[in-house]
Amino acid sequence: MLILLIHYATILCCNLIFEFVDIDSLGSIIQELRRPISPHWQEFAIQLGLSHSTMEIIRLNYPNNATLCLQEVLAAWLRLDYDYQRLGRPSWRKIAEAVESFNRRLFHTILTNHRM
Repeated sequence: MLILLIHYATILCCNLIFEFVDIDSLGSIIQELRRPISPHWQEFAIQLGLSHSTMEIIRLNYPNNATLCLQEVLAAWLRLDYDYQRLGRPSWRKIAEAVESFNRRLFHTILTNHRM
């Protein structure tokens, strides 16, 4: 039953329309994601499609500061510093998909709060 529910949530996420976001959305996204995602900023960056070299620059620029690393990850992503033509433009849907594997509660919150 749990597997069916998780599968259903994933399908639901992929079929809903979510608002697109851009660099002007950075502040509001940081407010929502800072606490639950900062410790996982590297996994989050990978899920968003940022390159290893971009992540390494961020890590070196902000050692031991996960919050600033997360902020820079989001800024790079929102500036389209990844293969957005293949992976899709920034949206709350992409954020939900990126957090799904390590924060199910936030995944469901995003599904509820940011679909159109």
